[in-house]
Amino acid sequence: MRLRTRYFAAARDAVGLAEETIDVPAGTGTVADLRTLLLARHPGLARVLGQSRLALNQRFVVDSDLLSAFDGPDAELAIIPPVAGG
Repeated sequence: MRLRTRYFAAARDAVGLAEETIDVPAGTGTVADLRTLLLARHPGLARVLGQSRLALNQRFVVDSDLLSAFDGPDAELAIIPPVAGG
């Protein structure tokens, strides 16, 4: 599975990228597994990933969701940290 991965706000700052393409290895079955993969690639994400929402193909997901349900040629992951505003 290939994921166009987009980082927003504090996640973008932690990674140093706005987006990248990630080849998800076989055996990465759930969103929780994907979080582990992201932390291995970008240890700086540790400070924001736990509080961030993840969206696959523009749908919010939870850690128990299966990645296979979102596989496709245009698969996209968005990492959206909490934001504050006034």
